[in-house]
Order: sequence, then structure tokens, then C-alpha cells
Amino acid sequence: MTTTRSPRSTRRQGRPTGPKPGFSRQDVVDAALEIGIADFTLTAVAERLGVAVSGLYRAITSREDLLRACLTELATRLRFSPDPVDWRRNAHHQVESLWALLEGCPGLDRLLITMPWAAECFASTIEAAHRAFVEGGLSQEDAALAVDIIADTTVATHVQVAALRADWLGREGPSGDGFRSLPPYHPDPSWLERGWLDRKIGLILDGFQPRVGAARPSS
Repeated sequence: MTTTRSPRSTRRQGRPTGPKPGFSRQDVVDAALEIGIADFTLTAVAERLGVAVSGLYRAITSREDLLRACLTELATRLRFSPDPVDWRRNAHHQVESLWALLEGCPGLDRLLITMPWAAECFASTIEAAHRAFVEGGLSQEDAALAVDIIADTTVATHVQVAALRADWLGREGPSGDGFRSLPPYHPDPSWLERGWLDRKIGLILDGFQPRVGAARPSS
């Protein structure tokens, strides 16, 4: 006697069933970035793609999965050129590339501060910057500190500048009345560009200068 298998018995277990989605994982990432990396919701992403939220799970596993994918995509847009010949120039390249990325992606600065794992998505750039600092004369530890301090200073300054821009546009900007006796703190329109970022970076690099090429004591 011939028996026939039921459709249920031939179905692969653990795999999505039904027709393939009419969008890719990259489409989901692009939609999230268009909404804003710090503000997107799965509902908003689904609406932009014209699908149900449940349909997104054919391309992603969770919002965090999508967030990681977005950060990985942004990492590919980071135009950093390591300079192993001149460690100070390497530092400035790090600042310029990161600042440009932050300018083009509102909310990324806050995300980098509040998401402890976010830096992992930029590992290749961090490694390239670190390697260039080491080749430029810094110790392994000092190179790691340089990459970290420069990135932290750039991101934190961008958060402040972004807030200042919003305040200045919404009103007339800070009055500075509380700093009458401190002229350097009087509000200046130039703060809307990069604030004191370049001067901060200059002081940081001056602090590292005496350590370049110095023999590190063995532990």
C-alpha cells in the first residue's frame, strides 16, 4: 500500500514559512537610518516599508539587532585615513572623520555615549587608529588612551554643540550673564560650529607629546 506524507511532515523546522519578503535586511537598515538612528521604532520602520511589524522579523531578530546593523552600516561610512607617519595628524584625521559622521547622523552622538557596546561596531576603525598611533611612537596603552580620549572628546563636544544649536535656534541663545567676569565664556556664534573642540584636542595632544617615543617602564 502506498502512503503519502502530509505537508506538515515535509516542512523544514526552524525556518520561516510563506513567501519571501519583498525587501532585504539592507532595506530595513536604510529605512531606520532615514527615520533617525536614535529615534526609529520598528513600527515606524515597518510603515516606511509598507509592511507589518511582524514582517520585519524575516530580516531582523530584534530592535537591537537592527540597531547593531545600523551602526555597522555607519561604520562603513566613516572616512578615516590612518597616518602612521605623523601621530598628531593621525589624531586630527580621527577627529575630522568622526565629526563628519556625527554631523550627518543626528542622534548618533547620544547613542555612542549611552550604548556601551556601540563602539564594537567601529572596531576596524579603532584598530586602524590605534595601530597608526603605535607606529607613530606611542606605547600600546597610550595609543589606546589616545583613541579613546579623542573619540570621547569629539562625541561629547558634538552633543554640546547640537544642544547649543537647538537652543540658539529656538530662542536667542545663551545670555552668558552668569559669566560676566569670565570673557572666554561669553557666548560666541562660533560655538555653533565646533565649539572648543580643536583647542581641546590640541591640549590633549600636547599632553601626549612628551610620551611619544619614550621607553615604557616594564611592570
